[in-house]
Amino acid sequence: MRALFHHPHAEWDGRARAFAVAARGLRRRGWETRFACCPGTEPERRAEALGIPVHPLAPDAGIIGGSGALARALREHLVDVLYVHGERAHLAAAGGAWRAERGVIVRRFGAGEDASLGRAARATLGQAPMAALCTWAEQAAALPADAGLAAVVTADLGVEADAEGARPRREGPLRRVVCVQTRAVRARTASVLRTVAMLAPRHPELRVALVGPGADDEELRLHAAAVGVNRLVSHHAAASPADLLAEADLAWVIADGDDGAFGVLEALGAGVPVLVERGSDAARYVPDAIGGAHLPPEDVPAAAATLAQLLAHDADRQSMGAAGHARVARSHGEAAMLDGFARVAIEAHARARRR
Repeated sequence: MRALFHHPHAEWDGRARAFAVAARGLRRRGWETRFACCPGTEPERRAEALGIPVHPLAPDAGIIGGSGALARALREHLVDVLYVHGERAHLAAAGGAWRAERGVIVRRFGAGEDASLGRAARATLGQAPMAALCTWAEQAAALPADAGLAAVVTADLGVEADAEGARPRREGPLRRVVCVQTRAVRARTASVLRTVAMLAPRHPELRVALVGPGADDEELRLHAAAVGVNRLVSHHAAASPADLLAEADLAWVIADGDDGAFGVLEALGAGVPVLVERGSDAARYVPDAIGGAHLPPEDVPAAAATLAQLLAHDADRQSMGAAGHARVARSHGEAAMLDGFARVAIEAHARARRR
């Protein structure tokens, strides 16, 4: 099977990671995969580092220009299946597949995303076979039964759990928290900084690493300075949480969607307990008081109290880390995610050929 994973945005995020991981994994299974992205961007660098061939896209091509570019890519690489995220990419892919007269479109709905098809997207269903890859079962249930989709498959995100399991706490004077965030949740990141400021006078050993898109934005640096914690907070916009978890005592995941889901799973897989906001997308992946703790939304004093308690009790953190690691190893392995990516393409492709 020949597959093209479409990510036309310049920023590396959870959606890009889901496609890159799938492209790498399916390639190892014998598929011919490519990652379509804009040259000179972080997604291109990451894809190449994973050993995935890159197909260059023109930035800001729009729906019409994008459909022409995708048509050329489908013909050039003899693509069987084209994976996309979002309505605009769906429309461009439909036009491209129609022009190229080949290719099944798989639209993926990420963690927490509303699984709906807009009027324009539904109007394109006759142009090319289209399938849906949902992250959660309720997304699949929400799709219209009369949409004429070639296949609907559910596959949650997955990671490779650390083979060593939950690690014993590293000896040292500092206590480190990795905070997984994005630009979209900047208000929550500000609450994290206020929480650190509340704890800092009594916990000078506390250090927080902000990681994820926008982590080094000037606005956050100024806010950290304003509340007096700029020396305690480091900023890692281009890093992956995995780069920092080896030194972490706790992870605090405030990102939504795929970013939040990957942040939680990566931390739990490394044996690091996780703090999440109650009711958030990320909270779905953290059993409260087992693999971490659910915090009441926008309650800085409550968050400070929970954080201080966990940092003070090594045995509790170790127990939570072990439970979280076991959960990821049991229910959120990368192989199951890859099975879903493969199955939706195979089913949709088989149905399209029968037509």
